[in-house]
Amino acid sequence: MKSLIPIFIIACLCSCTPNEKEPITTFHIRSNNPEQLIQWYSQNLGLERSAIPNELKVLGESFEIVFSSTSVPTPEGRTTGFFKIGFSTNQLDEIYSTMQSNRVSFRGEPFFDDNLKQRSLVTLDSDGNRVQLFEDPGSLTLSPYFFSVMAKDFEATKAWYEKELGFEEQFNLDFPQRNLFIRLMKNDRWLLELIGDASLSPAPENAPGLAALGVSGKAEVKDPEGNMLFY
Repeated sequence: MKSLIPIFIIACLCSCTPNEKEPITTFHIRSNNPEQLIQWYSQNLGLERSAIPNELKVLGESFEIVFSSTSVPTPEGRTTGFFKIGFSTNQLDEIYSTMQSNRVSFRGEPFFDDNLKQRSLVTLDSDGNRVQLFEDPGSLTLSPYFFSVMAKDFEATKAWYEKELGFEEQFNLDFPQRNLFIRLMKNDRWLLELIGDASLSPAPENAPGLAALGVSGKAEVKDPEGNMLFY
């Protein structure tokens, strides 16, 4: 997050193109304290630490989260870049109960999203990154599903996601009186929250937070704001 954001990366294991919309398999998160983040994701989301010595990674059923260390401080104010990551889960209440026991910070209680017609929960990891969970009875215990992008050039970024990744607008949540534009967009695998705000500042290089999303596909494909979607 830009204040959500250590870094997540997704591994590219085959020669698929972005338009084939493979599942997200890796998040890459940058942090001033990656060991603390590893502990948070292990304790609260049930992810297992990699058994390889010195590897900063936790593993889920179908994905991994890779962490890297940075000495760059978390920027003040609102900046461009990835803002949230999210997972679908068939154990929303169980995860919420675990997080409550661990005194995790939340952005409210579980709620029913009238637009998406499903329950959801927003929480903060130990770095203050926003992590959103979406209830899906048919899902795995935890499956990468969602990401949010803060964009200074809203129209160009929206057009890129539509053309390159097949996203289609689902809901318009704009606040034009505040020059804030929010669209929920979907393709056949992912949910995207695109937030447009012309007053955003660029994020410093190597800032903490979500740095990249990885899927099977081309290396280093970037959107107009410079966010890496394939690694």
